[in-house]
Amino acid sequence: MTPSQAIEALIARGMSEKSIAVAAHSSQPVINRIKRGEIKRTNYELGVRLVGLASAEPLSDKPNQSN
Repeated sequence: MTPSQAIEALIARGMSEKSIAVAAHSSQPVINRIKRGEIKRTNYELGVRLVGLASAEPLSDKPNQSN
């Protein structure tokens, strides 16, 4: 998965560019430029964070019902 694909996957899950940027320790303009293909090669750390976020299990809105 590329950073651009990771951003698209996160947006498909309902995350905004701003929330992706905050979670990836980046800025919204950088996330937007990666998404649009203006930045083709990110630095390693940002790429790993984006792919990691996209690969993680989505958080559930339902509370844990373990009794």
